[in-house]
Amino acid sequence: MSVTTGGHRTTPPTQPLRKVPSVKTSDYYRNSARFNHPEITEEAAHEVIRNPVHTVVQDDGKIVHYGEVTFADGSHTMYARVITLPDGETLDNAFPDRKFNDLARSFET
Repeated sequence: MSVTTGGHRTTPPTQPLRKVPSVKTSDYYRNSARFNHPEITEEAAHEVIRNPVHTVVQDDGKIVHYGEVTFADGSHTMYARVITLPDGETLDNAFPDRKFNDLARSFET
């Protein structure tokens, strides 16, 4: 049984949570980037890839996805820049984007 509240569909707590599919990652992400910004989890980066608020294709073919994430410690949300390889799926980098954060917040006022 599902419950709809405010346009969002939720499942009762007795049902197991859906597992996030494994995220493909590049060597660069596995060996460097994830250690530089541990506040953005792979799951959060995957959510940005699936539901970006803005995307840009770089000259090298990599795709930049922008989206709001909750930090791993749950302390707050911020916009992140998540970069994938040209396939649009393989996570190459993920980090907070303060400039996009400021720009997006200015749209809200």
